[in-house]
Amino acid sequence: MIRDIILRLLNRMNLCGRSGEIMSMNLVYKAVTADIITGYCFGRSTNYVDREDYNRGYFDAIDSVAKYVHWVVHIGWLGWFAESLPLGLLSRFMPAAAYFLKLRLGWKSQIEEIRRSKDSKIGQNTVFHGLLHSNLPESEKTASRLVQEAELLIQAGQDTTASTLSALTYHLLANHDKLSRLKKELAEAIPDLTNPPTCQEVENLPYLSSVIQETLRLHPATVLRSARVSPDRSLHYDDGSNPMWIIPAGTPLSMTAPLIHTNPDIFPEPNEFRPERWLENPRLDRYLFTFSKGARICLGINLAYQELYLVTAAVFRKYDLNDGTGTQLGPTLALYETTRERDVDMAHDFVVPFPTSGSKGVRLLIRS
Repeated sequence: MIRDIILRLLNRMNLCGRSGEIMSMNLVYKAVTADIITGYCFGRSTNYVDREDYNRGYFDAIDSVAKYVHWVVHIGWLGWFAESLPLGLLSRFMPAAAYFLKLRLGWKSQIEEIRRSKDSKIGQNTVFHGLLHSNLPESEKTASRLVQEAELLIQAGQDTTASTLSALTYHLLANHDKLSRLKKELAEAIPDLTNPPTCQEVENLPYLSSVIQETLRLHPATVLRSARVSPDRSLHYDDGSNPMWIIPAGTPLSMTAPLIHTNPDIFPEPNEFRPERWLENPRLDRYLFTFSKGARICLGINLAYQELYLVTAAVFRKYDLNDGTGTQLGPTLALYETTRERDVDMAHDFVVPFPTSGSKGVRLLIRS
């Protein structure tokens, strides 16, 4: 399924190259990841990549709702209150939230279709087929409960990886030496340009892995602080100082990936995009906090990595950096009115990182 969606992505890029249309990669990658995660959830992809506008209205609504997330985190009843309002009233005062609730009705309908179907192939090998046919208690299989799961899975599975892919695309096109090294590695591993690579072909490529790790470090896909509390006993934390830190029981504490990932004691010159650091010191993996750690690690980590490897390999195996000479024979990419400070780096924390207000994101001029 992922390779099929990547083929459609490459086709859209080719069409943009022929028409001269500027491609907004933040939007395009969101369409790609949304198509993938809905396919895994329901067995039926949204096919946003094939829509002329990539269903921009949907993603604009998601971005609008995301800006209220901190209010909902700290005032828990706000979400319940919004859901309890009549849809017509909510549409009048919070159109984006109303749009989102309509989406939930669609997800509910798909879940119920899988539940009612007597055809065992409907939704087979999908998340909700697995949940509905599991030995979970029936109270965990109610429509309202599963719709909440759908909301979490889809939102966690689309904007996050899309944000990382957009940043990765910027850094490779802004650093020709890095792109050249990656393309040499991809050309040796993927001799056939006519088909997207398989995960087995690319997941062990050292420089591709380093590019992905460095992007995840600089641009973690979720930046909200994850609070933890030890309710029964004090925590003893040894940071090398004397005396040891003692954190009393019941004290909330949290970490956030950007603070860890930009610590110069761990990552010298932390704001520099330098994939080579991961080749020089493979043990840096222990400090990568993008997907959290331990028992609360992101459930979608393997899917996210698969998307990152396959999309990056497919796009940059095919496309080179446009050198501006007009003499290149193959397809090329060039950044279009895109700067790191305005369009790539995090300026706002709305669970996922947002660039500066008014940014149009990473945009490309494609030459077929």
